[in-house]
Amino acid sequence: MIHRMHWQIIRRLLLIGAAVFLTQACAVRRAPSGGPADKAPPRVIRTFPAADSTNVTSLNFIEIDFDEGIDRNSVRDQVWMLPEMPNGFEIEWKGNKKMRVALNDSLDENQTYILTVGTEIKDFHGNRLSAPILLTFSSGPTIDHGEISGRIVGEKSVGAYIYAYPLTDDFSAKTIFEQKPRYYTQVSKTGKYQIKYLRPGDYRVYALLDENRDRLYTLQTDQIGIPAKDVLLDSANLSVSNINFTLTREDSSAPKILRARAMRENLVEIYFSEPVKLAQTFHIAIVDSAQKKQLKVLAKTIDPKESTRLFIFTEPQKNTRYLGGIDSVQDVSGNVAAERKLLRFRFTGKPQPDTLKTRLISINPRDGEKNIRYEAPIVFDFSQPVDSASLRANFQLQSADSQIVPGKWRFYSRLQPKFEPTRSFEKGAIYTIRLDLRKIRSVFEIPFGDSLIVSHFTTYEFSELGEISGTVRAGRVDWEQAIIEAKALRGDERYSVITPVNVPYQLVFLPDGFYHLKAMIDVNKNGKYDAGQSDPFQFAEPFLLYRDTVKVRKRWTSDGIDFDFGK
Repeated sequence: MIHRMHWQIIRRLLLIGAAVFLTQACAVRRAPSGGPADKAPPRVIRTFPAADSTNVTSLNFIEIDFDEGIDRNSVRDQVWMLPEMPNGFEIEWKGNKKMRVALNDSLDENQTYILTVGTEIKDFHGNRLSAPILLTFSSGPTIDHGEISGRIVGEKSVGAYIYAYPLTDDFSAKTIFEQKPRYYTQVSKTGKYQIKYLRPGDYRVYALLDENRDRLYTLQTDQIGIPAKDVLLDSANLSVSNINFTLTREDSSAPKILRARAMRENLVEIYFSEPVKLAQTFHIAIVDSAQKKQLKVLAKTIDPKESTRLFIFTEPQKNTRYLGGIDSVQDVSGNVAAERKLLRFRFTGKPQPDTLKTRLISINPRDGEKNIRYEAPIVFDFSQPVDSASLRANFQLQSADSQIVPGKWRFYSRLQPKFEPTRSFEKGAIYTIRLDLRKIRSVFEIPFGDSLIVSHFTTYEFSELGEISGTVRAGRVDWEQAIIEAKALRGDERYSVITPVNVPYQLVFLPDGFYHLKAMIDVNKNGKYDAGQSDPFQFAEPFLLYRDTVKVRKRWTSDGIDFDFGK
């Protein structure tokens, strides 16, 4: 009887427990399904110590609380502390929202510290930080407030760093190759940066797209931005702005041949290790390895679509082994193989007839095209390399009154030659291109057609254009001229003018629209922007970006677009 009563009690308790469990399970709150996707980046809601704390003499760890869960895998290499501690730190987590940075060393006296969280950290929806997180505190009574700011100009600034090196006695041009920076930060998605909380002193600042993330500069691998000047921070000037950069990949090695092969009986292609151009002293020779007979080269040109590839057009080849040598080919940085050192290659001839039709593919400007720029070249696109003499003799560019327009030919490519008029076109005028394809031949002596091509184009009406004016004020007396460049917000059109400094400039004949403007000091007066170099060190030429977009209206001058390099 007692056992039966115990069993009934146990059954009742089990039923009650199950009911409570089900009730609680039903009461659990769950995120509603559907709804808008989370596109907001993570936010910081608390830090320990608090930002800008002072007299923090003892500290075992730093904490950051986020408003949402963080993908822990994204944190790798995205947390650093400046100045660095000898034994570093460890990352620990409490859940997915609280990140703890456990310090392995004690703090130095009277030192401002900066904990930086990089922009690659993301939440579980893949949203990354829009800008680095900076947590600053000091072990002394004050925080250093020196600041350097600016931006990186270009499309590939995401993920780039800004490095600031104090100009101490042991600093040299080699330092960026050998020593990690004491101060650094990442740029924002817009290319802007602020490297803050610096001690007063002299600094050299670099921008770096660090491919292997070792915080050292690797030549030809990383992209670097060279400064236009060193920065002095002192009590009178603790904030310096407009330290701007353009990123470039420095190149100190000459191009190498990767491979060569015959494509058909009259075409050989050679691939190089990097983009190349042909120097004026360029020479190429090819011989039959068996008979030692030279294979005649009719033309050579860089592939217009792929500048690592060189096309060599030859007389018909045989099914035999050929040996070749190239002299004076250089990369786009001007590096060339050592003097008297030929770049050698070999290939097997391919006696396969050329079935590509010999034809004119296009002329630019196109027939009937309007609103052509006053300095536009005439560009041809041929399917086969053109014989330059026959093209010169059978081309005419005529003005509206049937006068011949003089110009210069550019045969950088025999596939895409270019005619550049020696004077600007007239405004709102019709021009005529005459091309006798019956007499224009390829280098293989085949005509490009059996007709006379006549096409027309019309230049911009002056009433459709506007202009921009202003003054570039130089910060130094030895700066004499500047380059003003306007880039259209839509498309890739760029317009520029070289102007003396400290006098008004005019950028004329601009189509209606919005533009980004940049002013560059042409220090060496070579008519182009120079980005500097790392070793031996050479400063870049300084540049400024205009703060707003500039609207150009028809028949109107947008004036007052000034740049001041003295600030």
